[in-house]
Amino acid sequence: MLTLSQLPAWWLPVVAVVKMKKYDDDLWDNLLEQLIEDLQSILRMQLDRRFAFGFTFGPSQFTIWMHDRSGVLGTETSVNIHQVGH
Repeated sequence: MLTLSQLPAWWLPVVAVVKMKKYDDDLWDNLLEQLIEDLQSILRMQLDRRFAFGFTFGPSQFTIWMHDRSGVLGTETSVNIHQVGH
């Protein structure tokens, strides 16, 4: 029996990649690198896919990223989810 990761198009049902950190003071660079690698994998495995979304979460921080065939676009600074509206 094949697992989901062994199927050739297992990225197909993915809507967005979410990476989370336990503490806000942790380095977000490593988290962002992992996120971008995952988004690139989605686009590499699905040649007909035009873009992929990704999010990073921390206890109080949040960022949004979109990766398409031309590159990555994301929030310049993280959003503090406790200070922004509902």
